[in-house]
Amino acid sequence: MVKIISDQKEIGHCIEIFSRILRTMTVELDFNIRISNRGGVFVGNEDRYSRNDNFWYSRRDTEDKYFHAFGFGEPFINIICPIIAQLNFQKKGINWRTGGAFGKNRKGEYLILYRGNIGGGRPGVGITQFINNTHLQGIQVEGEGNVKTYYQVGILSNKDFPNEFLTFLIDVEHCRNVN
Repeated sequence: MVKIISDQKEIGHCIEIFSRILRTMTVELDFNIRISNRGGVFVGNEDRYSRNDNFWYSRRDTEDKYFHAFGFGEPFINIICPIIAQLNFQKKGINWRTGGAFGKNRKGEYLILYRGNIGGGRPGVGITQFINNTHLQGIQVEGEGNVKTYYQVGILSNKDFPNEFLTFLIDVEHCRNVN
């Protein structure tokens, strides 16, 4: 069974690997992406864009969390970009309400896991719609004596992780737009 990582140092190590992979896929923007979510409009600390795959991401670190927002299309200055997916990770411990997590499988490989909440609070769009329409594999994960279902985004050490990650973004976008 996959174990959720709760140790602050190990989570920091996973964030560094994930960030390094994202940086190889993207170029740094010379402006900050403006993003809107239920918390209002915000600007990230790190904003990047992939011309090849036509996706952007914005990262913002808070006191307790690494916040990552992703979307498709080229971002422009002073235009609010719609979020397709968020992968937020606790800096330490486990918060089962946070949308992303790092896990470790029996082989010792680090995985990115997604809880499946989509829609940002829009009526009729949520975890049930995701579960009914996703192509991602649901897996049982364990942490703090609890067992939950998460969806495997990919294994960080896989040479094909960039494609697995892009497939995840496409899948989430599909699930959000099914009606």
